[in-house]
Amino acid sequence: MKSLLSQMALIVALSVITGLVVHGKSLVLLWNSTAVHAVEAYAPQPVEREFVQQWLSDGKLIVDARSGDDYQLDHIASAYSVAAGDLQALKALVDCCLKRQQLVVYCSGFDCTDSFTVGEALYVAGFSEIYLYEAGFSGWQQGENE
Repeated sequence: MKSLLSQMALIVALSVITGLVVHGKSLVLLWNSTAVHAVEAYAPQPVEREFVQQWLSDGKLIVDARSGDDYQLDHIASAYSVAAGDLQALKALVDCCLKRQQLVVYCSGFDCTDSFTVGEALYVAGFSEIYLYEAGFSGWQQGENE
């Protein structure tokens, strides 16, 4: 499991670096030790449904890391869509919302790693406080039916 997480972190780091190059950031930033260490320091805080409900009622930022198609079918109200690997959506969220510094990220559920991947990219981009709703959209829907 630890090896899988290490491999995922490496893939995400390489994806973020590639995204920075594509979006015209300086090559110096790619080798900046701060950016490299940021990936190592990423540790999102897992949260429960009640936390997300309060987060939403406070009007705070929430990000759906599922595919654009899944997002179009249904999503948590007011969530931004930033699918894993979608660099345009990632850049758009950073451009509009970085000043907020905090967000909750979710994907499909406990077996989905996209929320971790997207959260890590957002952390590297400058978001300082990231929460992970691990139950994801399936957990959200189940809670609505209880």
